[in-house]
Amino acid sequence: MSGAQPELLAQGSVEIRRPLRETFAYVSNLENFPAWFPGVAAMRELDTLEHGQVGKRYRETVRMPFGRTGTIDIEVKEARAGERLVTEGEGFLLPRMSVDFAALSDDETRVEWRMVSRNQRWWFRWLVVPLLRRVMRGRARDGLRKLRENLEREPS
Repeated sequence: MSGAQPELLAQGSVEIRRPLRETFAYVSNLENFPAWFPGVAAMRELDTLEHGQVGKRYRETVRMPFGRTGTIDIEVKEARAGERLVTEGEGFLLPRMSVDFAALSDDETRVEWRMVSRNQRWWFRWLVVPLLRRVMRGRARDGLRKLRENLEREPS
């Protein structure tokens, strides 16, 4: 494995009319992920740690082409309440998701979302990453819009 940086698949940001604490709580509970991110069929916790804690583990079921599904085990690697959440997954993609949060006011939060692949194989970077970028950029755009809709619709 070389010292190459992870490959950026997609990133985006959204401003949500919801307090920082509530926004972080919703996003850091990864069991909510299927409700706002396209292509995620299910997410279930694998342990009894609180959501938003380093070491919390989940099993994600993702929709793949041709109606198939696959699973990825995800672990929270970094969690700073109201600031940042980072997860990493295993398997072919070796995904790392980072979400940064900033309070714009008492009732508004900016969420910056980013997904990279840690897979360093040359053929993966040249053949698979360009296809994944196309898919993930659309999912990120739609997912952040859905995240805003879900949070702004929820009662306080």
